Amino acid sequence: MPIQNQSSFIPRESVGMRPRRESTMGIMMMIALVIIGLSLFLFAGAYSYRYVLDLQVNKPCAGDGTACGLKATVDNTRKELGIDSINRYNRLDKKMKVAESLINSHTTLVPLFDLLERLTLHSVRYTKIDLDGEKVFFEGVATGYTDLAAQLKVFEGNNSIRGAVFSNLGLDQAGNVTFSLELMPVPSLLAYSAN
Repeated sequence: MPIQNQSSFIPRESVGMRPRRESTMGIMMMIALVIIGLSLFLFAGAYSYRYVLDLQVNKPCAGDGTACGLKATVDNTRKELGIDSINRYNRLDKKMKVAESLINSHTTLVPLFDLLERLTLHSVRYTKIDLDGEKVFFEGVATGYTDLAAQLKVFEGNNSIRGAVFSNLGLDQAGNVTFSLELMPVPSLLAYSAN
């Protein structure tokens, strides 16, 4: 058997052609790449926006009259006003708010007494008064039951009084009618700030 010298590594016979494998990306891979791209784009936008805001806040004042950043403007205003003035204005503001709330919550009976002076019949008098929130409680004496009925009609006819209720009716030793009265004036009548 003769030895054959083969000088080439290329085979003489044809090797069967294998089909070339095409690389295809799946739809999921494509969606993932789009999401990653959008995320990177949004991150870069947010970081750039933060950088721009930081520049606007921390921009130093230049001597040429251009606008200063927010931080420099606040510092300059503090220097101009002085920290003592700012503290004094803050304390004054708090005191004024407290005074305003006290005035708004304060009640006065002067308008109620003026109203009662005009509306009370001569045959009815009050012996005791008690204020409880928006209601005023009276105890009093009248010459007769008809006087109390007339007094109730007078109260009901006035738009400054929301309601009046007579109770605990009785007679004293002189034959006069004793009563208790619950009077509900409109809130603006008792408000100090409205008068």
